[in-house]
Amino acid sequence: MLRYGLIGAGRMGRHHYSILSRLTRCTLAGVSDPRKEVAEFASNDGVPYYQDYKEMLKHVDVISVATPSPSHYEIIRNALLAGKHVLAEKPLCLSIQEAKELFQLASNSNLTLLTGHVERYNGAIMEISRLIDNPYLIETRRVGPFVNSVGGDSIVLDLMIHDIDLVANMISSPVVGISAHGTVIPGRNAADAVAATLQFESGAVANMVVSRLTEKKDRTMLISQKDSYILLDYTTQDINIYKGAASSHMYGREEMTYRSEYTQERLFVYKANPLKSEIIHFLDLVEGKSTNTIAPERDLDTLGIALKIDEIVKNQ
Repeated sequence: MLRYGLIGAGRMGRHHYSILSRLTRCTLAGVSDPRKEVAEFASNDGVPYYQDYKEMLKHVDVISVATPSPSHYEIIRNALLAGKHVLAEKPLCLSIQEAKELFQLASNSNLTLLTGHVERYNGAIMEISRLIDNPYLIETRRVGPFVNSVGGDSIVLDLMIHDIDLVANMISSPVVGISAHGTVIPGRNAADAVAATLQFESGAVANMVVSRLTEKKDRTMLISQKDSYILLDYTTQDINIYKGAASSHMYGREEMTYRSEYTQERLFVYKANPLKSEIIHFLDLVEGKSTNTIAPERDLDTLGIALKIDEIVKNQ
């Protein structure tokens, strides 16, 4: 049975811990975080605690990295050099060159390196991929209230990167134009609301909005394509499909006519925990039970677009 180690016991690390502590196909063999008080919950459960993750690497086979992004490169590199398979929260690291180096190191060592883009495992996203047919416009909103525990990542690398990854994969055409603008509120030194537009060689456009300043949480994607309009709610994992209709109905003696503008279909999606699905996929890859790998080029494209948008916003 694989021995699993968790590096990072903060907000995202606790989500990993909650799932790993319940999986029967692996053993949670250690939790590492330099802040002992943050990882106290693991010790209370009898899971070994390591202040130094390098010491923990001696006792595990696979790891999840859920630390702040600036630390990813060093931790992932050391884990790969130690012969460990790695699932790392997004973004993989903060430069394309470092990301390429890590993927090459994993390939050379025959190790699995999976970037944790958890929305890829959202049941609605997996279902909607079967409905996509050359969309010409995709609009996304990922907004909600400010969270004090949010890490040091920019809102682009923290939130928008999810939608960048999905949109770029749905529109199979190179990005030829990027524009973006952010809003910085008084007392903050980084944008907490960003709107970005991607223009694709095919002529398609994607408009993406993220915000930590919106009092109501909203996670949606709207897809416009020939003959259909698709609305996805990430939170409920509901999909509604709207199609044109030409039916007319006549009412009463005055011959009042009502014309139906569209028909609506609702797809019911099996609602699994996306993070659990991601971890299971990672273990399947490590154990050779799945060959459905994510091409490094996809992760590199996503990271490159996110870094470009982040740069535009910072320099505006």
